[in-house]
Amino acid sequence: MSQRLLLLGADGQVGWELRRALLPLGEVVACTRTGVDLADSAGLEALLERVRPDVIVNAAAYTAVDQAEREPDPARRINADAPGLLARYAASENAWLVHYSTDFAFDGTGTVPWTEADAPHPQNVYGQSKLLGEAAIVRSGCRHLVFRTSWVYAARGQNFAKTMLRLALTRDSPRVVADQTGVPTSADLLADVTALALYGCRGIRVHMTGPGCTTWHGYARHVLARAGSPGSISWSVRRENWCRWWLAGCGMWRSTFGAAPRALGSGQGWSSQGKITGSSGFAGIRAWICGAQRPGRLPLQDDRLLVCGV
Repeated sequence: MSQRLLLLGADGQVGWELRRALLPLGEVVACTRTGVDLADSAGLEALLERVRPDVIVNAAAYTAVDQAEREPDPARRINADAPGLLARYAASENAWLVHYSTDFAFDGTGTVPWTEADAPHPQNVYGQSKLLGEAAIVRSGCRHLVFRTSWVYAARGQNFAKTMLRLALTRDSPRVVADQTGVPTSADLLADVTALALYGCRGIRVHMTGPGCTTWHGYARHVLARAGSPGSISWSVRRENWCRWWLAGCGMWRSTFGAAPRALGSGQGWSSQGKITGSSGFAGIRAWICGAQRPGRLPLQDDRLLVCGV
């Protein structure tokens, strides 16, 4: 019998790609921000009772990192309380819950990438709220998949790549910090990995990013080069008492599922200089900005996709 999947945050970067990626698994009920407010526990409970999902995929989150310092309550309700509610429902109904978390679960210190075995130590309200959400899911005992990721980009929504392109049109030399290292991760990679993990049905909390790493400066330089921008980028090395290091790419994923995630995406990685590595051609940033369809993708129009709150 076909599964029913409830997708929350269906209008976001990852959620938009999940509309496509989840379709082979069953009927997808995709809820946008106007369809359900994760801060409204009563409304969320009513949605769960109405849909009765076999799988819940929570791609919604409070992601305004700086604003969360001024508004900790909304961040807690959406990033911690709502995942806990979803997890309790999943546990009671023997459903699966997929949830996305962040590299902000760690404090950013050290000289090597963070692994799943490292103890989290968030340094801001956003990171704390996301870690509380993770803990609530694990504590519930539900069947779950938790993906920690970083630096997500896509054609839809706001992200660093789009910001750099916008600044390149208004400033001669944007200043970008070069003391923070991370991994730009495409939303379609996350969506495809999610579908594959659900197909395998193995509960896990895992780091999921693209391969390699770069700095914000290297990332910005690559974006503008690929977009054909004539502008230059100034180094802006902000001296602080820590230097953020990245999530270690996918060792636990590989050992659990037997395949590297790069095989599901472009087959490319990031070098420390901010360049794309790998043999396949790069449509990447420019294609995302233009909203180009990538080959082999299922269309978003499908009778198995029900959208609420468009």
